[in-house]
Amino acid sequence: SELAKLTLFTGASGFLAYSVYTTCRYKFSSKSAGSSASSHSQPVNWSVQKDKDKVVNTVDIEEISGDKVCMCRCWRSKQFPYCDGTHNQHNKDTGDNVGPLIVKKG
Repeated sequence: SELAKLTLFTGASGFLAYSVYTTCRYKFSSKSAGSSASSHSQPVNWSVQKDKDKVVNTVDIEEISGDKVCMCRCWRSKQFPYCDGTHNQHNKDTGDNVGPLIVKKG
């Protein structure tokens, strides 16, 4: 009976410690992710214009056909800088909530 109590206590303690560890790791990593470039462990941009030091795109308002254009913010679009809806699968896979930037004409 003492062994059963010790096993139960050890298991409960381990579960509690692991829960606290994972919660703190998630909270601290999400808070620090935007604090500085050196704190990122993984890049946001996996494939867009990786040969350049910085990705910069300019869209002239005259180039917008129709009354609006959707701009990619997830870095996964095959039509970058324009949104192709890839964020939907990204959000489903990761639990993220990113969506496009919608630019409307006056």
